[in-house]
Amino acid sequence: MDAIPDEMIVDRTAPNPEKKFREAERELLIQTLIAELKPLDRTAFILRYWHDCSEVEMAETLNLSVSAVKSRLYRSRLALAESWLASADNTLPSKRRPDESPAF
Repeated sequence: MDAIPDEMIVDRTAPNPEKKFREAERELLIQTLIAELKPLDRTAFILRYWHDCSEVEMAETLNLSVSAVKSRLYRSRLALAESWLASADNTLPSKRRPDESPAF
């Protein structure tokens, strides 16, 4: 029986360049959409989701009431969702390669 050459065996632990490219494209799109937010909404969004600040900390930092911070966060999430759906770039292919695990 003939042995299969090593170079023909798929290395399942090898990085998938296509997947890495799609992730980088998606991240760039998200960063672009965040940059398009109003400055105060963008600041609130970044403080909350990048720096994990509480609403009270954000209110103190931004000189706003806690309810105003909550409103800013709500508006920024809503604006991001609408921009994402309106973007033509959100149609990045999400299909996996035939030899990939369905978990990816």
